[in-house]
Amino acid sequence: MNIKKWRARKRAFLKDEHAVKRLAWAKMYKDWTQEDFEGVIFSDECMVEKSKDANVIWVFRTPEEKWHKDCIHGVTKEPGIKLMV
Repeated sequence: MNIKKWRARKRAFLKDEHAVKRLAWAKMYKDWTQEDFEGVIFSDECMVEKSKDANVIWVFRTPEEKWHKDCIHGVTKEPGIKLMV
């Protein structure tokens, strides 16, 4: 059945309302061209963390279930030593 042991994919923990808003944003701008986005500025940031939790979460799933809700390890921002650049 092609079920193997995989590391759970990490992504931001989203409430259902956040997922709905993100999907609505994507649908609103899906037909924009490169020229449409030329007036938009996206910022990039990098965070360096010390003593991040090194625990790995494992799940058993098929390759097609990679982004299935039960196969994702939701991560939240925890207090700690961080530097944002």
